Formats: sequence, C-alpha cells, structure tokens
Amino acid sequence: MPARKKLSRSYIRAKKKKRNLLPLLVVFFTFIIFFFIKSSHYWDGKSKLSLVIRNDDGNVLVSTFDPDTGEIINVIIPGDTEVELARKLGKTRIKNAWQIGMNANYEGLVLVETVTRNFKFPVYIWADKKAEGFSEANYASIFSAMITPYKTNLKVGDRVRLALFAISVKNVEREEIRLKDTTYLKETPLIDGQLGYKLTSNFPQNVLIVFNNTSLTKDTRAVIQDESGDNQISSMVAQVLEVEGAKVVQIDKKEVNDFGCVVGGSNIKLSIIVSRVFSCKLGESNLFGESDLFTSKNHTLYIKLGKEFASRF
Repeated sequence: MPARKKLSRSYIRAKKKKRNLLPLLVVFFTFIIFFFIKSSHYWDGKSKLSLVIRNDDGNVLVSTFDPDTGEIINVIIPGDTEVELARKLGKTRIKNAWQIGMNANYEGLVLVETVTRNFKFPVYIWADKKAEGFSEANYASIFSAMITPYKTNLKVGDRVRLALFAISVKNVEREEIRLKDTTYLKETPLIDGQLGYKLTSNFPQNVLIVFNNTSLTKDTRAVIQDESGDNQISSMVAQVLEVEGAKVVQIDKKEVNDFGCVVGGSNIKLSIIVSRVFSCKLGESNLFGESDLFTSKNHTLYIKLGKEFASRF
C-alpha cells in the first residue's frame, strides 16, 4: 500500500489562513452591499418605483417594481406611438425621444418627461437599454444591469436595491402589459402617412393599478395654483397626480408669473416624489398657508406652476 504523502506545514498554514479569511470576506462584502443600499438616492425599497427604459427595438419599457406585492410589471409603449415631446421639442414617434434628448444635452430627461406628459405616468427615473436586465428573470442580466456602465440617473445604491429585489421575484410574478393591446392606443396613419399609434382618452384600469401608489397617497388631497398662463397645463398635472393616487380638489388660476414649479405638503415623502416627477423645487408644507379644505385626518399636497414650467413640460 503506497505511503500517504505528508502535507507540508506551510500548505496546512495556507489552508487555515484561507478558512480564516472567508468569514472576513463575507463580512466585508455584506458591509459593501449595506453601504450601497444606505446610499441609494431614489428608492427606499419599500414603495413602488417605476423605471423608463429605452429599448433597442424602439419600444419604451416602463418597469414598475412593487415591494408590497413582490411583483415586477412591465408596460411596453410601442416605439411608433405619436407623442408631443417635452421641452417643446415637437411632435414625433416616441422611439425618437431618446436620441433627440441626447442631441439637446438633456440625456434621458426628455424621454421620461415625454412619458409623463403624454401617458400621465408619474415617472422620473430613466435608463438606457442595459437596465432592462432588472426586469428579466435572468441572474446574468440582473447582475449586468447592476454593474455595467450605461446612461441613467439611477445611483449605485438604487441599482443594488433593484438587483436584490429582482433576484427575489419569481417568474410567475412578472407581468407584461402591451399598450397596443389596450384601449389607450389606437392604430392609425400618422402625419407621415405610415401606420402608427395615437393616444386615446381611455386610460386602462389595469395600467392605473400599476402606477396608483395608494400606500403613499391614501387620504391625500391636492391643490394646484396655476400661474403659468397655459390653459391646459394644470389639468395635465392633475391627471398625473390622480394616476399617482392623490385627489385633486382645487385648481386656482392666478396671475402669470415667470418661475418653474414648487411642491409642498404634509406628506413629505409624496412631496419629494412629486417634485421629482415634475422637476420642481421642494417648498414648505404650508406653501399656500392654512386651508379650510383640509382636516387633520387628510394629507395635503400643494403645487404651484409658473410660466417657466409650462415652457418645458
């Protein structure tokens, strides 16, 4: 029987050192992940988050991550949908919005603001095609979306949170809604004579549920003070707020003033989200002073719109 080879002392010490380092490495990487999560800018991992993604095929993907239900819902906007671009950049098919925004040095802001303006989705986070990995049931795609460089306003901590959530979601809990199959769009020849899609006024109930954030907007009443001089802007903003879940109870038309927009309210978290959706400044909770419309049982949300806001929304 062959003699058992005797292990050297240095080999044994090296093996023990590796075993001793393993717990330290686990602690180190746990700390790194925790650090990034704590430094996330947009997502707390508790309320809904919607991400607008530019796809290669021209379609626009709006992915909503919902911790309450443990679901990821993907709403697909056809690239050949005719829209009025934000920032007064004209009318075109939405598949052109990303590049037009890049050319105008707005990056993905034009795309996300165009989605809000036209479809009334309360969204403010945008990303290039690589971020689609967060919406897929594929670990490699999720990891790539977390670490690969691409244009987005997501911060590193937000990416880590999204990746951890996406990994936890089962395939059966990923839903897809194609807007072309709903009453919200109709197929028709566009201005260039080619077939495309135009928006209707029939906002689908199954889409409303996706963006309605009732856990955050419960009992919230909103007042809009319109100093923009635009006849349509306040009603458009009201529609977005109501999709979010707030109840708009008053719109006051005032003398035109040249400023952007300001948001304030007793529901601080909602005020921050609305300020991001419309790129507004965050004001004090008593922005309009005291109002008899509201009781202590109701949250309040105030938004003031100026001429500058109307020129870019």
